[in-house]
Amino acid sequence: MMEVIKEFFETIKREVNNGGDINKTDSGGRTRLTQLLDKYYHETWSDENVPICKRYCMEKGVEPIAFDEQYVEDYQRKSLNERGLLDILEWFFDHGADPNGDVLIWDDYGCETDSSLMLAVVNLDYYLARYLLKHGADPNKRICYDNTDYYPVDSPDPFLIEDIDIQLWDALGEKRELCGRMARLLIDHGQKHHGLMCMTIDENGVIIAHGPRLRY
Repeated sequence: MMEVIKEFFETIKREVNNGGDINKTDSGGRTRLTQLLDKYYHETWSDENVPICKRYCMEKGVEPIAFDEQYVEDYQRKSLNERGLLDILEWFFDHGADPNGDVLIWDDYGCETDSSLMLAVVNLDYYLARYLLKHGADPNKRICYDNTDYYPVDSPDPFLIEDIDIQLWDALGEKRELCGRMARLLIDHGQKHHGLMCMTIDENGVIIAHGPRLRY
């Protein structure tokens, strides 16, 4: 899997070394860094996960739905260095990558884009999220807006913390603990949640309570 990522990374390196803008965005408003991370997670969630799901459910004696509720990916337990991502990320930031450089793309319904931090959060990649936040990623950066949105387009975007709240709803065991750590990380870095978050967590990311959903 990393071979695909490294090949894409080498293409980016050549373009940047030849004078290309490291923060250039594609038609979806995504910077090169976000494009690379999107490819990384796409490769992680390959068809190989199908037998993993079946084996997990057989070993645990649970129904397939429990796979999403309980299963923690191998990459979610490993450091960036163990996964071969640290050197790649260091190169990006040594060359001026902007973790907030993704651009909202508007259409008739509103606007949206991906961001590097969004990809890390929705994939419960705590180590990557922590790294990006340390390097200036804004957890309140607006990444989506539509005509039904509760908040003005220039207000802090609660998408990240609410995504964790949704994942937490059915999460069990180690995955539940991971959701709590991610939520604590976002809050400690200034994530605004408009008082709509259903979970209560302590300073260590341990979930104390999880009340009824307020928005969904």
